[in-house]
Amino acid sequence: MLHKVVAEPGKEPRDWAVVAFADPGEGSEEVVNFFFSELPEIVDATLIFGHQRKELKDAFGTILIEGLLPAFEHLKRIRASVGVDIPILNRSQHFEDFAGRLWHAYKDLWPQAIATMGYNIGFAFQEDGKFETGWNVFQNEHQNIPTALGDFLRKQRSDWQCELAAFRNDYLEHRKPEVANFEKLYEPKTAEFLFERGWKSIAEVSVLFLSRHLPASTRLEVIPPQEQNPMRQRRFRFAVARGVRFVRP
Repeated sequence: MLHKVVAEPGKEPRDWAVVAFADPGEGSEEVVNFFFSELPEIVDATLIFGHQRKELKDAFGTILIEGLLPAFEHLKRIRASVGVDIPILNRSQHFEDFAGRLWHAYKDLWPQAIATMGYNIGFAFQEDGKFETGWNVFQNEHQNIPTALGDFLRKQRSDWQCELAAFRNDYLEHRKPEVANFEKLYEPKTAEFLFERGWKSIAEVSVLFLSRHLPASTRLEVIPPQEQNPMRQRRFRFAVARGVRFVRP
């Protein structure tokens, strides 16, 4: 269960009410833990301070609260509808609402969070030619970002991003292509795949950008599955940067 504090006029902040905000349910633990716990810890370890740090944390929280959690709620409805005889319109609406919320998290909210660190990733959502041009410009402006990011973004585009964009923008918004082009977007396994790839893409690229703001003596590395602590879920851990030697005083 997630809670939030509700501001009450005339009362001190310590006296404001704490109310239940959302109950994401089983299967959402990993994404909730990452955005509510692990990601803020990584932000706190960076050299981003003051208002910018608060703005960044708020932006990441917004991705979860206004994008991923609502998408997960629709995903739960999709799961519950499997094997149940419900009207076609109702069943289709679950998938369409899910796609809209997930795309909002990925296309709208995530770039806003990244922008607070000084990176414009709008090129990642443009057509192929403009994507390549934008990526080249981005690399020239941010030469500390590895070229592997371009390959990663290309793979997301080809694997799922462009198809989800066409479904959300061209079909659901403007009804351009025939529905037959998007039959698999109405399948539960596709929704599961999209949610998994969507939130993990946000997580992994966000951590890459954040790692460029860590002290020179610190780096982030992925925790191998066999070394993860089931009592404290973490995808990443801090380590001493290669080539850094500490001299005892």
